[in-house]
Amino acid sequence: MPLQPVAPDQPENVQFMWFYGLHANNCGTCVKKPMTQCSGEEIKREFLYYCGLENKIDEIMPRKLKDRPEVIPAGNRNLAFIGRFVELEGDVVFTVETSVRTAMIAVYRMLHLDRPITPLFQGQYDIRMVNVALKTLLGKDKIEVSDLPKVNPLKLPQTMKEM
Repeated sequence: MPLQPVAPDQPENVQFMWFYGLHANNCGTCVKKPMTQCSGEEIKREFLYYCGLENKIDEIMPRKLKDRPEVIPAGNRNLAFIGRFVELEGDVVFTVETSVRTAMIAVYRMLHLDRPITPLFQGQYDIRMVNVALKTLLGKDKIEVSDLPKVNPLKLPQTMKEM
């Protein structure tokens, strides 16, 4: 356990702790598979098992939107978080790109560098990516007009018309 509080605005009833998986290829005692094959929830479950709290996982460690720290938490001048354990709007957390992007954000902002952060790839707006996803979804090699849903653009919700 690190010296508490870890964060400047950490409530008194909250404690931060971390652990290391030194033998990640060995099967767990509670979750019977190696850590390298476990989901985050399974790793938490194994950890809580050793603490005698495995039945309280939902109460102790709920995951919700915006519960990860920002790259540079408010009020910090010399502390930044990088990698997949920070909030990074518009990105997924399991890519190398996320780790690089969060490091760039941390360094550029902490050093007040006026350098651009590489923009996120917005595949959902790339017709080529939409085409690949649609072919995969429909199990087809080629999309025909008849495969597309019949949509009346006049009856689309207002928010979709503006896109």
